[in-house]
Amino acid sequence: GSGSYTIKYDGVEVKSGGQFGSSETQTFGSACVTNPTPPPMTPPPTEPPTAQPTPVPTTASPTPAPTGCTGTEVVVGILTDNYPGETTWWVTDKCGSAGVIMSGGSYSGSNTLYKESLCATAGQYEFTINDSFGDGVCCGYGSG
Repeated sequence: GSGSYTIKYDGVEVKSGGQFGSSETQTFGSACVTNPTPPPMTPPPTEPPTAQPTPVPTTASPTPAPTGCTGTEVVVGILTDNYPGETTWWVTDKCGSAGVIMSGGSYSGSNTLYKESLCATAGQYEFTINDSFGDGVCCGYGSG
């Protein structure tokens, strides 16, 4: 079997491959925001309201069904080669102090697709895949 990997960020494939030696790294995402500008302050009203508002009867509205990821989805797909126990990977947050936010491996199923996803905030991330034997994940047993 032929192994491979893919990384998707916000629905767009940013890297795929399988031919590498011991490891391969890919940075993806958007630039880090260092000092966001706070919203402008709204001045308080000058005079209080003159009359109390009329209460409106409330009815409980149904809870909406989950809509999936409302942030930026990171998806990693790993198709293992004939030696899945050699493969590990991780994704690190390059903007914050979160460190490793996703990881996988080593695996037990040869020629098996493993898929992981995470709803993250927009930012910059780094994906690293490692093959402990040093022959990548392509071409059945790897051929770097």
